[in-house]
Amino acid sequence: IQVKNRKNFMKKMSENNIETGIHYNPIHKMSFYNSKISLPVTEISGSKIVSLPTHPNLSDSDINRIIKMANKFDLLIVPCRFYLNSCYACMVLCCSSISYYCYW
Repeated sequence: IQVKNRKNFMKKMSENNIETGIHYNPIHKMSFYNSKISLPVTEISGSKIVSLPTHPNLSDSDINRIIKMANKFDLLIVPCRFYLNSCYACMVLCCSSISYYCYW
């Protein structure tokens, strides 16, 4: 998902025992590429992306708790591209929260 204040979001989720992560950083910023290129849109998006728990051991109550906590924040919601494709992660968050928007 994308959030306006990643540090605050991750802190609050952690305080509620919900693990988050940063798994998607702009490739051109990785040391392997050592790029001096500026891609402002990519860099802005990269600074807002947070990963939520998505694994088969999550119970329905875990999923609902994650959704409720995430929805308390000012999320950057984009129209869902995967809704019709039945993406598991998308369906969990979109359909469980009765929304046609993808938080991924």
